[in-house]
Amino acid sequence: MGTYKYLLATFASVDVILSVLHAVTRPMVVIADGLLGVITDSFIQDKWMPTVYCSSFTIPFSLMNIHFLYRFWAIRYPHLIGYFSDKRFIALLASFPISGFIAWSVICLVVMSGKEHDPDGAARLTVEYYLRYGKVIPDGWIFVNSREGNPLRVYALIQNASFNVIMFSCLTLAISLASLTYYHLKHASLIANLSPTVLAMHNTMLFAVCIQTLIPLCFVYLPYLGVVNLSFFHLPTFSVDMYAET
Repeated sequence: MGTYKYLLATFASVDVILSVLHAVTRPMVVIADGLLGVITDSFIQDKWMPTVYCSSFTIPFSLMNIHFLYRFWAIRYPHLIGYFSDKRFIALLASFPISGFIAWSVICLVVMSGKEHDPDGAARLTVEYYLRYGKVIPDGWIFVNSREGNPLRVYALIQNASFNVIMFSCLTLAISLASLTYYHLKHASLIANLSPTVLAMHNTMLFAVCIQTLIPLCFVYLPYLGVVNLSFFHLPTFSVDMYAET
């Protein structure tokens, strides 16, 4: 397995950490009247809690692309695989999920309003949360207000554009790397130095990575896209905010 086992171990470790984080923070999403809010129903009511939770889920997106890069290099440029053992290259790879985490955190803390900037919006979300769950949580909200005529709507535009750029960039890169890998596997003449057994193994590994990607795509990516875009464009939410929090 070589360095590949460390990549798999990283995936598994991040999955465990995110599962624990979800259990500890108990994040909840509320969409109401052009407002998109996130709160954590936990022992700490602070903007940092939903910020850390939401930002942490950018990490699997970045790791997904690193995984596809490894598979592409393994089939097309096998001589480059050694870079995955180089500390400087590992640091470069690590900078991508770290940068994504920081960028998402900055957007949550700076662009998304808190109670101090939009008390009316926070009050509306507090009421909506009480109506749904019978609990009053007035503090710790991060939210955007995209209602017409609201002077803070420009922040909702910035948040919507930023999150979409980050998510679609990651998704486009993953699709591109997966497609290139599949192309070179199908055109075995380009890699005639590989035996049928090795090619079959690479096909199996690519299939496994794609299946592994479908889980965060269906249960993280799509709900994120839903809660980010449906509220901004005032489209029917179909209770996507309730599904996104489970």
